[in-house]
Amino acid sequence: MNNSAILQMYCGERGQRDLIKPTKDYWKLHRALTGSDEAVRAKLEALPELLELYEKAVDCSDAAHLEKLGAHFVEGFKFGLRIGLETAIDGKSNNGIDMPLNQQVQQ
Repeated sequence: MNNSAILQMYCGERGQRDLIKPTKDYWKLHRALTGSDEAVRAKLEALPELLELYEKAVDCSDAAHLEKLGAHFVEGFKFGLRIGLETAIDGKSNNGIDMPLNQQVQQ
C-alpha cells in the first residue's frame, strides 16, 4: 500500500474511484485507439522484433501516462485543500488587508 493517502485514494486502495464514469468522448477515443492498436499489431506480426519494440513503447507510454495522471491528481487535491484552508481562514488579517496563506498560518 502506498504511504500517500491521496495516492491511495487515486489508486483505488481507498475511496470511491469506481463512481467516476468515463464520458462518451472517452469511449469514442478508446475505440479509435483500440482499433489502431489492433491494426498495427496485425501488421507487425510478421516482424516480431518490431512488434516487441512496439509493445515496449506502448507499455512505457501507458506507465508515463499513469504517472502523469497521479501527479495531476495529487496537485489538484492539494490545491483543493488549499482553497478550503483559504476559505476557512477567510484570506484576511485582523485589519482586513489581504495576506498570503503562508503568512496567515505562521502567525
